[in-house]
Amino acid sequence: MTLASRTTPGLAIGILHAGPRPQELSLSRRMIDQGARVDLIDVRDVDVTACDSYDCILNRIYTSTIFEQPRSILDRTLDVVRALELRGTFVASGLLSTLTDHSKLLAARLMTQQSVRTPTTVALTPDMVDRPPFLPAVVKPDVGAYGRDCTKVGSDEQWRETVRCCDFTTPWICQRYARPVVDVDYRITIVFGEVVLAYSRELADGWPQVGGSSTKTDVLQTIDPEALGLALRSSRAVGAFNNGVDLIIDERGPIIIENNPTFGFSPGSWKIDLVADKIVAFLTERARRLDSNRVR
Repeated sequence: MTLASRTTPGLAIGILHAGPRPQELSLSRRMIDQGARVDLIDVRDVDVTACDSYDCILNRIYTSTIFEQPRSILDRTLDVVRALELRGTFVASGLLSTLTDHSKLLAARLMTQQSVRTPTTVALTPDMVDRPPFLPAVVKPDVGAYGRDCTKVGSDEQWRETVRCCDFTTPWICQRYARPVVDVDYRITIVFGEVVLAYSRELADGWPQVGGSSTKTDVLQTIDPEALGLALRSSRAVGAFNNGVDLIIDERGPIIIENNPTFGFSPGSWKIDLVADKIVAFLTERARRLDSNRVR
């Protein structure tokens, strides 16, 4: 599916999806307004050999997709992204960030290996029902979305009750609970190595509010620069060109809770325009540099 540019095509961008959402359509229209040619590419029937001409393929297949469609969509996505990268196509999110987007345990291991501060995270198995590795802890699926099935556990009794309720047909993890010094967490949005948005979200006793509703405050100009630096390092650790980084500040400083390489937006949000403009600007400059290098 092609959304033709209103200007002479120069920059060619493909958006990989498993059924386009309103966010992808809004993102496409804004990039078209900026002069790009945009194609919506369904991962289920894409021909990777026809993608060589794109300046970039934006992988917009969310982790939540596997809750809405067959899990085979993830395997198909990994196969397609791998094939595109082997052909030399620039993919964002690429193979590494796609893998870490679908495994919080892998993401935590990579961050730890690269000295990016994040809570201790271990695989959770049924035989751990009577022996929590640490408390307080957070129990959650290894593949998650929108805080799905996340539980804060503070006692041995709560631990046993929570683990017994886990459906171990899919992987689960246990993460050491990190308590913020102020009752907020932060979402930092990164687009191709640049921090473009940062806002705080109110918590209730160190935990997201029921229903996910909370007051959000723009903190881009006021947040500790150390937190922004850690978010950038976290993105590099998991191979994410574009990333929504969730972090808190505890008594030792900023600490990464998780990465979201295919971050979402509310349909119609002004943030879509901002991110689209940053994507087009980056890819335009990248194409210019590549063309200049070829001339040399």
